[in-house]
Amino acid sequence: MAVLEMMENDVNSVVGLNVSYDFGGSKPIVGKVMSTKKNTIEAMIDGELSTWYSYGISFDAGRSFYTVDKFTRLLGD
Repeated sequence: MAVLEMMENDVNSVVGLNVSYDFGGSKPIVGKVMSTKKNTIEAMIDGELSTWYSYGISFDAGRSFYTVDKFTRLLGD
């Protein structure tokens, strides 16, 4: 299961796991997830309220978060 799918089921399910986060730089960040967060985004679109979510992981106990996408991979121990 992908990291994003795991977080959609339980946002904290990846805490303590090793992941590879590729943000398009020269090489991905590889490390243990220390904390997570779930953001709720709401907007009026064509007169109807739309709601969607974004998920973030932190490698440094919550000082900075990276938005999880389908390319974030779970690594073995």
